[in-house]
Amino acid sequence: MKAQTFYKATALTHKWAGITIGIQVLLWIVGGLYMSWFDITIVRGNHLVETVAPVQVSAETHNQRGLQVWLEQYQEPVTGYRAASLHGEPVFIVDGFIETIVLDGPTGQQLSPFTADWAKRTASRLYIGSGEIAGAEIRSDNFPDLKGSDALWKIHFDDSDSTALYLDPESGALRAVRTDIWRIFDIMWMLHIMDYDDRSDISNPLLISFSIASLLFMISGFILAWFRFSRRDFKWLLPKK
Repeated sequence: MKAQTFYKATALTHKWAGITIGIQVLLWIVGGLYMSWFDITIVRGNHLVETVAPVQVSAETHNQRGLQVWLEQYQEPVTGYRAASLHGEPVFIVDGFIETIVLDGPTGQQLSPFTADWAKRTASRLYIGSGEIAGAEIRSDNFPDLKGSDALWKIHFDDSDSTALYLDPESGALRAVRTDIWRIFDIMWMLHIMDYDDRSDISNPLLISFSIASLLFMISGFILAWFRFSRRDFKWLLPKK
């Protein structure tokens, strides 16, 4: 291939590769800057939730008699049970073939499935931000900012970050904390990996195609630079005679 023909083919490749990836490269840069700007603990909302020390198991915190009374009344088989701590409160965890049940430690009364009042009290105790509870809701389908989840209690607060705590109504566990920082981060992540559905596939065909186009853009750019500059500009790269 003649040099002039090779030059034209490279220039054409460079032009179309640049047109293809221009906007996406800008999104990669902006998204990467945003995602690297915030510490991941801030993104996850860890700074808004108090870490509660577990309760030490004792006869006062976990009433075995109350547990036995409940077990005698329970109609389904039980595979095991244990004393535990849930957000700093003493509980019993009872494992059955059908479900896992949470009991109050001191009384043995059944707590799960947890009510809205319990979810509000627990969220208010865990939350250490500046807002107040603005509402509570439970949904069997996915919340917009927590995909792939089962039914959860969402307790949202009226602070500047629109903080939301997600609590499992069966186990009582805190499943996630969401803020506006996380929601923007999630959008930037979606644009970065070009997975506009589940936002989790980092090897999707669209991303691979744009990555190849970006590589062609860079390679063709270096080739064009070699042609456009005189050999004298690169004489320090050439072997000495």
